[in-house]
Amino acid sequence: MAQPMQQEDAPAINPAALAIAVEHPALSTEPSVLCAAARSCKAWREAVQQCRACNTAVEVCLEAPLSQLCSFARWLPKHAALVKSLSISTPDALDNICGLDSELHREAAQQLVQQALQLATALPAAAAAAAAAAVAAPPSPASAAEQDAAAVSQQLQQQQQHVRLPAISSVILDGTAGMLAALPAHSLTHLHLHLLEPPFKSAVVSAALMRLTNLQELCVDDFDVIQCGCLAGLSQLTQLTLLELNNTCVQDAVLQQLVAQPLPLQVLRIPFANWTQLLDLSHFTQLQEFSNGQSCRNGALNTAFPPQLQSLEAAPLNFAEDIQALLQLQQLRSLDFEDNVGQPRLLLRLAQLPALQQLCLRYTDFDAAAGAAAAWRQLPQLQNLAISRVGDYPADLANLLSRQQWQAICSGLAGCTSLTHLHLEVAVRHEAAQQQGVAQMQNAVEHVELCGRLTGLTNLKGLDLRWSCLVPGDALALTALTGLTRLGVRDVGAGVGDLAATAIASSCQQLRHLDLTNCELGGIPVWQ
Repeated sequence: MAQPMQQEDAPAINPAALAIAVEHPALSTEPSVLCAAARSCKAWREAVQQCRACNTAVEVCLEAPLSQLCSFARWLPKHAALVKSLSISTPDALDNICGLDSELHREAAQQLVQQALQLATALPAAAAAAAAAAVAAPPSPASAAEQDAAAVSQQLQQQQQHVRLPAISSVILDGTAGMLAALPAHSLTHLHLHLLEPPFKSAVVSAALMRLTNLQELCVDDFDVIQCGCLAGLSQLTQLTLLELNNTCVQDAVLQQLVAQPLPLQVLRIPFANWTQLLDLSHFTQLQEFSNGQSCRNGALNTAFPPQLQSLEAAPLNFAEDIQALLQLQQLRSLDFEDNVGQPRLLLRLAQLPALQQLCLRYTDFDAAAGAAAAWRQLPQLQNLAISRVGDYPADLANLLSRQQWQAICSGLAGCTSLTHLHLEVAVRHEAAQQQGVAQMQNAVEHVELCGRLTGLTNLKGLDLRWSCLVPGDALALTALTGLTRLGVRDVGAGVGDLAATAIASSCQQLRHLDLTNCELGGIPVWQ
């Protein structure tokens, strides 16, 4: 009788290979992928449980069903070692969520997330204490030495897995002061504090921030956190190298109190802040980057910079004295500001700064742009240039270019061969436009040839033309700029026709972004 063939053994799973695979960012970044792997078989489950990579990015929405948040609250304390970043968001409130009043739902959601954070933080603290106690315990009797040594070794191995929990290094928080207080102090290095739900006590928030002793980067959007003195003790964060305050209403007194602290900052960003008193930053001996570029300040620069500053993004500079003050920054490598002075000689002096490598100029004052244009071709560091209009178009003729201004700007642009990024909003008024009535304003703008004047700017990578009145098909000339990776030609009407759009798409083959919104493309759809 023939013997049945024996089934060949299935190939054994290599645990080392699974361990390597599960630690790859492509596998361990998404929590859903990790969970699916852990459910597939015992070998994968063990690989996930033993994974020491910290790549997982978790996003938590407080408007998610409470059942999902309960699941997250159970999951985080067990798997916090895998989590690299955590984003907690609260979208615009609905009337009810899953049949529950939105306010009650939000309170329950906040409590669940806070408890999850507290448990994830408490477990490693308890394990660390137990491990320390085990190491410090008196030696066991000689008769049981080997058994005790093995038990202690196994216990320490298990506890060490908990001691490294959690590993969360980056958090974006839109929640409560309780959540802030529950963040892992030993591992957190980056915190974006978007919004704290009021009411909260400034002392509680300040204490919660001060315990984050390993924090390196702090970004704060919340108005009340900034204004209520919650940042008064930041000097205790001795590793803080980056501080960013994204609020339009930072009061002068609060700002002065903040910068008076001996902070080890390398980067300070206060993009919207205004101040009237001298802002003294000279004592920040490690500061390399300062940004205030989106401020609408109308006064003088009024800032004392440290000499080692390397990167500066400044709000509008309205006085020659402001630009002259920048000449003291001999280590400056990157300079970005809105030029409302428009004096070529001052720009040429800036170009002589010994370390300057990158210059970005912005203009909303057409007189200043036309006045400075003669110097642009002599600025080898000029990489980014933006000329924008303010006010409404076409209702505000005062904010249109004159023919003389347009000619000066075109002449300056033609020689800017070092430019890599250019933003233009071009609308030139007819000479007689000021005498025309409101009913004729639509006809007061002259259609111009622009794109052909840009074909010599072969280093351009990004070009943005908006709200510009171009002659029909003018954009066809942009096919010469084959190095473009980003092109936006918006609201130019017939300036982009079917032929120009097709030619651009076929010629500029390095494009990764193409925006032709509000252009007359006939049967061709608008591309974005």
